[in-house]
Order: sequence, then structure tokens, then C-alpha cells
Amino acid sequence: QAAGCRVETLRAPALQVERGEVVAVLGANGSGKSTLLETLAFLCRPCEGRVLLDGRDPWAEDGALQARRRCPVLLQKTVLFSTDVLGNVTFGPRMRGESRARAEDRARVALDAVGLAGFEGRRHTELSGGEARRVALARLLALESDVLVLDEPTAGLDAESAHRVSALIRQ
Repeated sequence: QAAGCRVETLRAPALQVERGEVVAVLGANGSGKSTLLETLAFLCRPCEGRVLLDGRDPWAEDGALQARRRCPVLLQKTVLFSTDVLGNVTFGPRMRGESRARAEDRARVALDAVGLAGFEGRRHTELSGGEARRVALARLLALESDVLVLDEPTAGLDAESAHRVSALIRQ
């Protein structure tokens, strides 16, 4: 049990990820993989230890919100906004001050990358689970962030879509 924590959910002595590196975290159900990813995306503050981004500890410098914006996360549970696909994918860039035209351009590129070009006008309720998952991934890609934290990015995808997403992650 860590000081100040009720239950120790994760013990990761050290992990370093370099720019351009892809790292997979493997483990049994309940082993703390999602907790680790949420911590790396600055959604959870560690009770002990530090998470550094570019050599700095955002939690110590009151910069967790800025770090969170640089490290968007695809969680296990897919959540979309109650709008169409284009609205979902342009949301992040628009909130970051991008013009509508630029946000839509970025959204179309991201949708094409996940194999959903032409889906822009579909409502979130008209999507299969795998399509919704790919829209959520496109939403992250449209942000053009330094870091992507992906929790089971191919969960619920058919073989072709899973292959496409895996290739996209490697790229």
C-alpha cells in the first residue's frame, strides 16, 4: 500500500519512451495496464513517483492540464459526442482554436487514415461499435499531438480494420 493511497493498483519502477517509439503494455486482466495508461496520459496523478514529459513533471509544476492536452488518450470504452462523425472529429481542433476549414481538413485526413472517408455526415448512433472506435481514434489523430496513448486500440475491430489501425500506429 502506497502512502496516501488506499490500494496499490500499479507498480512500475521505470519506463522510458523515446520520441517516435511505439510501446505495448501487456498483462493479465486487472494487472494495471489501463491505470498505467491513464497515468501516462495525465488523467490520474500517481500517489508516488513521477511521470515526466520532456524531462519535466507537469504535476509538480501545475501543468497537468497542458500535459493532458499533449497526450490524448483512447480509452477502452468508446465515447462519442451526440453529433455526426465530422463534428466528433473536428471537436478537438476547434477547441484548440483551429478554423472550421482547417479542422475539417484535418478531420478528413484522419477519417481517411482509419478507413472512414465518406462517413462525415453519419450520426454517432448510426455507427457500429468498430466504426465508433475508429471515429474516436480519428478524433485523436486530428489533434496532431506529440503523444498518443491508446488503450486496446483494435478492440472490437474486424480483422481488416485492426490491420489498418495497427499499420497506422506503426506509421
